Amino acid sequence: CFGGAVPPCMGLLVESCPTAHRKLLINVGCAWYIVGELLASCLLMHFMPNLEDQGDEGWRYVVCLAAVPSILVIPFIACTLEESAHFLVAHGRRKEAVRVLAHMAHINGAEEVAARLMDRGELELLATTPSGATEDGERRSWMEEAAVLLGRDYRSIVLGGTYVCFVVNLLCYGLNYALPQIFRAMRNELAPAWELFVSSAVDIPGFLLSMILLVSSRLGHRDCMMLLAMGAAVSSIGIFEIDDGAKTLWLALASCYLLKFVSSAWFSLVYVYLCEIFPSSCRCSAMALCFSGGRFGAI
Repeated sequence: CFGGAVPPCMGLLVESCPTAHRKLLINVGCAWYIVGELLASCLLMHFMPNLEDQGDEGWRYVVCLAAVPSILVIPFIACTLEESAHFLVAHGRRKEAVRVLAHMAHINGAEEVAARLMDRGELELLATTPSGATEDGERRSWMEEAAVLLGRDYRSIVLGGTYVCFVVNLLCYGLNYALPQIFRAMRNELAPAWELFVSSAVDIPGFLLSMILLVSSRLGHRDCMMLLAMGAAVSSIGIFEIDDGAKTLWLALASCYLLKFVSSAWFSLVYVYLCEIFPSSCRCSAMALCFSGGRFGAI
């Protein structure tokens, strides 16, 4: 469910938010990953501080409580979110698209645009061909969509984006899966769940770093991703010291936290880049292909 929900959520965010604020809003959306990590860490600290079930079925409480936000988000989506106008036009639901566009104009203070849309917007939309449709106005099938994405124009971007997603998923989720086992085996003074909480909290400055990089006028998204990839590679080397005993434990833990910091910023930048690089005609399908391919890194 999680993997299937990410591309539509990102697509809706990209198609609904103002262009000037798009990259920052996408990054804020990625920040909720950090909130989820911190919530899971807090639950583990309370119910499973040593990351082991002591026979009191604490893991059941962790799983059930972790599912609560997913349940609470359903009425939020139903009551507050509008459907994508691009999706509505592409599927012939033009009256609803006009209403959504007029609402977006209203909340952005463009009352004249909202009034014009309500007066003649439907006629203008009726004369348009959806960007995700063929020349005769028919919606492309999934096979035709795949042929477009893997064609000459987008093939390199899709394959490159998929590989980058694979790497950041391997880092972020690999660390999320591996660090609890490492901390549990260390038998350090600090409980493993607390160590996991600290490593999750390190994602917060990583998010702030990504915000700084996104508003930078000197570095582009691609340059930032290359720099963060180099930082992740260097910080990964220090983790090898974790097996050498207490003398080098400080270096190993610092490397773990630094890698989490860098990978969090890299993760956010990759998602922002992929949301902006594709045209609206194939954006959601392209993101879904890149994100789903990246999930193999999480496995």
